[in-house]
Amino acid sequence: MQPDELQLNMLENELIAIAAHELKSPLTAIKNLALYASDDQSELLDDLARIAHISDRSLKLVHSLLDVEKLRSGAAHIKNEPVNLVQVSYNVGQMLEPVLKQKQQQLRIYERPLQPIFSDENYVEQIMYNLIDNAAKYSAKGQPIEIRFAKETNRQNIRIRDYGSGISKSEWAALFKKFGKLKQPLSKQADSTGLGLYICKQLSESIGGKLYLQPRRIGSCFVLQLPLMEQLDLWHGARW
Repeated sequence: MQPDELQLNMLENELIAIAAHELKSPLTAIKNLALYASDDQSELLDDLARIAHISDRSLKLVHSLLDVEKLRSGAAHIKNEPVNLVQVSYNVGQMLEPVLKQKQQQLRIYERPLQPIFSDENYVEQIMYNLIDNAAKYSAKGQPIEIRFAKETNRQNIRIRDYGSGISKSEWAALFKKFGKLKQPLSKQADSTGLGLYICKQLSESIGGKLYLQPRRIGSCFVLQLPLMEQLDLWHGARW
């Protein structure tokens, strides 16, 4: 077997292993909810809503994994289109409205005049969705989540801030690694795959951006830094 073929087989096996690992829990939950719904008709609508939510989350995970694999193989088609970051923020907020309502959390978007950047809107949306979803998961009931924008030389920063329990310094190194789940108290309640930040980092690098944690005394702040230019010099493949 040639080295390139061997590497491809290893990547395929890794993807299958990740998918099997991450889909086991949601599929088990769907099965249990379906069985419970058949026994208790009084909560059927709630159970169906949970099944729909878990199924949607599983599909998003599969699509994200496939996107990352395309980036690794160089087969990804990255778009170069005007992206309105404020509008993307509102779109993600609407998608996550049920999650935020359940925990009585408010998404505060601090608007300011922004020129559209040129990037892949789908990837930007996926990254922001994961970051805001994480902020909601790891924050207590009623705590706000903030999105702020700041322009630097040739860069547009999007800061997503929460006021949760924060991330200890000892866990920083594992943040963007596969299955890098946190050990903070709220993480036991959070439905975490351990892949969200890993996927976000790969997607951000594929569009010439950068994703990093900005330490805060209270809570956490993740910064998505994107190129600010008229045309993005697309890079078809992230660093591994």
